[in-house]
Amino acid sequence: MTHELTGNPAGDLAEIVRAITESVPDIPADLDPETRFDAADIDSLVLAETAVVATRIFRVNIEDWELRDAGTLAAAASLVQHRVAAAHPTEV
Repeated sequence: MTHELTGNPAGDLAEIVRAITESVPDIPADLDPETRFDAADIDSLVLAETAVVATRIFRVNIEDWELRDAGTLAAAASLVQHRVAAAHPTEV
């Protein structure tokens, strides 16, 4: 499954968050995007799965350590947004 990001190819942060939470069952859909992963009991295995899913959905390379460093869903979505924008600079 791939998600088409509307408008800007980098997508809206809320849209990226939604795509991730819909695709990774262990990340609650109602998780506040500013909640730290460790505070939400989201462990390294879930982040590894999230990295694989995000790479597949958005067609850019995302590593689990980058998500761990990001620390929150909001920061992870920002990482994805920047990575997609860098991969498609002429479409922004």
